[in-house]
Amino acid sequence: MVIELPSTTPNELTQLYQSMVAQATDGMFCTTLDRIITYANPAFHKLVNQDDQSNLQGMMLDILIADASETVVTLAERVAMYGDWSGMLHFRRSNNTICLGQVSAFALRCTQGDLFGIGYTVRDGSIQQQTEEQVMQTLELTRAVVESATGGVLVTSLDNRVLTFNQRFVHLWQLPHAWDVHANANQHLALLMNLVDDPDSFKRRVFAILAVPEREAFDIILLRDGRVFSRHSTPYRVGQRISGRLWSYRDITEQHRTIEELRVSRTRLHAIFDNAAVGIALLDTNDAGRFQKVNQRLVELLGFSSRELCQFTLSTIILTDDQTAWHEHWQQFEQDDQTDLHMEARLVCQDSRIVWVDLTTRALYDGRGRIEAAIAVFNDITGRKLAAQSLQRRLVQLEALRQTMNEITAELELDPLLNAFLERALSLIGADSGQIAMYEPDCDELVILACMNMQAGLAGTRQSLDEHTSYVLHTRQPRVIVNDPIWKDRLPAYAHSGTQTLLLVPLLAGDHTLGLISIGDTHPERIFDKTDVEVMTLFAQQATIAIQNARLFSEVQRLAITDPLTSLHNRRSFFNLAHYAYDQATRYNHALSFLLLDIDYFKLVNDTFGHRVGDQVLQAVAERCVATLRSVDIVARYGGEEIVMMLPDTDQANVCHVASRLHQALAGVPIQTECGEVSITVSIGGVSYHHHHAISLEQLIDQADQALYQAKQSGRDQVMIMDIDTSCAMITIR
Repeated sequence: MVIELPSTTPNELTQLYQSMVAQATDGMFCTTLDRIITYANPAFHKLVNQDDQSNLQGMMLDILIADASETVVTLAERVAMYGDWSGMLHFRRSNNTICLGQVSAFALRCTQGDLFGIGYTVRDGSIQQQTEEQVMQTLELTRAVVESATGGVLVTSLDNRVLTFNQRFVHLWQLPHAWDVHANANQHLALLMNLVDDPDSFKRRVFAILAVPEREAFDIILLRDGRVFSRHSTPYRVGQRISGRLWSYRDITEQHRTIEELRVSRTRLHAIFDNAAVGIALLDTNDAGRFQKVNQRLVELLGFSSRELCQFTLSTIILTDDQTAWHEHWQQFEQDDQTDLHMEARLVCQDSRIVWVDLTTRALYDGRGRIEAAIAVFNDITGRKLAAQSLQRRLVQLEALRQTMNEITAELELDPLLNAFLERALSLIGADSGQIAMYEPDCDELVILACMNMQAGLAGTRQSLDEHTSYVLHTRQPRVIVNDPIWKDRLPAYAHSGTQTLLLVPLLAGDHTLGLISIGDTHPERIFDKTDVEVMTLFAQQATIAIQNARLFSEVQRLAITDPLTSLHNRRSFFNLAHYAYDQATRYNHALSFLLLDIDYFKLVNDTFGHRVGDQVLQAVAERCVATLRSVDIVARYGGEEIVMMLPDTDQANVCHVASRLHQALAGVPIQTECGEVSITVSIGGVSYHHHHAISLEQLIDQADQALYQAKQSGRDQVMIMDIDTSCAMITIR
C-alpha cells in the first residue's frame, strides 16, 4: 500500500498525517527513512504505555521494538525497496514489559513519487496469541482424548478442515497409513464418499450438520463393502466459542444385522399372525387370560369384533360345561409354562352358535425370561365333532396340504411352482383338471400361466372376464359352478373338456387380488362342497405366499445381475457370462469379440444439463446399444459412462462392421431429453479373439480398453480395433 501526499513542507506533511490517523483505533506511527519516529497517534501511545506523546518523537524505532535490530533494519529496507509488509513484532512498553503487535508497514511517498518515510499500523496481538495458545492446549488435550477413544474419532474445524484423528479412525475406514491430514476438506470428504453406499446422501448429511454449528447429530452409514457405521457428531468448544466438530464412528455391522433380522422376524411374525388360517390370540396372564390381541381368523370364527373380544377373558366365551376343564388347563399352564398345552373346548359365538376348537396355549417370555403373555391358537374342529367321516377326510386333506406346502414353498422358480401347485391341488380334492390365471386389472383380463389336463397351448393366452370370474375377483370370494355344460358363458378353456362342475378360488395377497384358481371335474355326481372350498381357500392362501416368494426371488435374481440405471447387465453378471463364453470359444474354436464404449466429454453433459439429463443420455445410449446388437450379444455397464459388449461368434472383420454401425447409431442421431436434444459422440475400442491366441479373458478386456484409450487419445469420436498379435490399434473407423 502506498499513500501519496501532495507536495508540501515537512511540517504540513506532519499535520496532514496527524489529522488522518489521530482518531484511528489501531496504533499508527511513521518514521523517517533512517527509522526515527516522527509521529505516533494516541492509540499507539496507549499500546506501549507512553502517557507523554512527546516521548516517542525522535526516538529510534530500534529502541522501541524488542526484536533483533537487524529485523528492524531489514524491515525498513524491504518496505523501502518492495513496498508493503505485514507480520508480528514485539514492542517494549515504558514499564519494560513486552507486548505483541500485528504490524503492517507501508511506504510514504510524495506526489512526485519520492520516498520520505515509512508508515506503520499496529494492532494488539496479545489476545490473538493467548487464543492461539489456548487453542493449541485444547488441541493437545483433544488429541490425547481422541487417541484414547475406543471408536474412530475425527476432529474438524468449522470449515471442515481435519485437525486431528486417531488410529482407530484410520483402521475403521481402511484409509492409507500415509493419509494426508493436510489435504483440503473436499479431498478428505471425497475419499470417504468413495467408501459409502450412497455418496450423495452422505455428502448432503455432512453439509447439513456443518450448516448448524451447535447441532448434535446421530445417524447410520452404510458402506459399499457391507459394513454399517454409527456416526455421532457434536460441536466442541474452546471456552464459550464453538471451534469445530468431533465426529465419532463405530462399527455396528453385527448389531445392525441383528436388529434387521429381528425386524424381519417381527414382520414375518405379524404377517403369520394376521394371515394365519387358524385363530390366534394373545392372552394377559396377569388378568385371568383376558384377550389382548386377536387375528382376523378368530374374529371370523367367533363373530365378535376385535374390540369386543378384547373386553372378554377367554373363560367368558367358553361354554359352561367346559369351564372346569378350562380352569384345570389354565392352572396347569401356570404351573408348567415350559410345555404347550392342548385341550378341546366349545366356544359361544356372537350369534349363539357353538363351535368346537382345538386350543393350544404357549407362554411368551420377555428379555428377562419372565412370562409376558400367553399365545392361544384356536383351530376350528366343529366339523370333526359333528361328523367323523368329514373329519377324517379333512385331516387327510390337511396332511396333504402340509406336505404340499413344504414342497411348493421350497420351490422358488415360478413355472415349476405353478405346475406343482396344480398337481397337488387336483390330488388334494380329487378333481380332474385345473388352471391358474393371474389378473391384470389394467386391461381387466386373465392371463393363464399354468394348466393341467386341458387343451394344449392354453398357457400364456388371455381370457376376458365373465360373470363368475368377475364375481370371484371383485368380491374376493370363491364360487362353485354346477352344471357347467349348460352355462352359456362357460370358460372357453373348459368348452371341450367335459367338465361338469367348477370351483373358482381367488388368490389373495392382503388387499390385492392376484388371480384365481379354476378346478374342474368331469363326474356329473361330483359337487364341490364346503370342505372343498375351505381346503382350496386355505391352499390358495399358502400358494399365494409361495407365488409371491417366487416372484420376489425372481426380482432379486434380476436385480443381482442388472444395473439399476440402464437395465443392462452389471459388471459382475457380465464377467460371469464372459467367462462362460470365453471357455466355450476356446473349447469349440469359435471367435469371440469385445467392444468397450465411452461417451466423449460425458462430464460436460452433466455439468451443462445436470446429472438427471446425464442419466437420460446414458439410458438412451444403453438402449441404442441393445437395439443395434443381436439378442445373443451381451451388453453391460462397465463403470461410469463406459459400456462393454461381448459378441459371440464374431471375428475381427465382423466386429469392425458392428462397431462402425454402433458408432453411427450413437453419434448420428441426437438424444431426446427433458432439456431438449443432446448430441454426443462416442469412442469405441474393440478386440477379437480366436482360439490360437494365448491370452486370458482379463487380458482381452484390457486390450479392448487399450484400444479405447488410443481412440480417445487420437481425438475421440472414432473406433479403434486392437490387433492382438501386434498389441496395436490397427483398424481405425471415424
